[in-house]
Amino acid sequence: MKLRHCLLGLSLATLTVTQAGAGIKVYVDKNYGGASIQIDSAVPDLRKLDFDDRISSLQADEKWLVCSAPKFKGDCREVEGALVNLRAEGLNERISSLRPAKKGDEKHHKNKDKGEMEKSEGKTDKAPPSATPASAKSTEWWGGAV
Repeated sequence: MKLRHCLLGLSLATLTVTQAGAGIKVYVDKNYGGASIQIDSAVPDLRKLDFDDRISSLQADEKWLVCSAPKFKGDCREVEGALVNLRAEGLNERISSLRPAKKGDEKHHKNKDKGEMEKSEGKTDKAPPSATPASAKSTEWWGGAV
């Protein structure tokens, strides 16, 4: 019986190590301060973790899609790397769902939401603003109506 529990514990430890490289750590304060949580898989509604509209900085090991509404809707953007202050990205306390980015996310959000964003902001031929923090690998901006 003890051997069975030991093997189960070893399997769970291995699973955690495997998923840790693909995760994102989010913080309620800028500069990685305050309460934080490590997330290793899609979270369609951050209210369940008490992190809805509370995230102010993050560290992502790879590209993640973050959205302003539950179920990956609203204003969605891909983020990656270390973002010490989400206010500069227009994301401060606006993230309600997130998941690892999938191939095709960029095309989907740019094409679907670009026209709606330009209409709402009165833009017709300008590209959406983009900011890349010095510490981030890359950050791309997509806007859309919530």
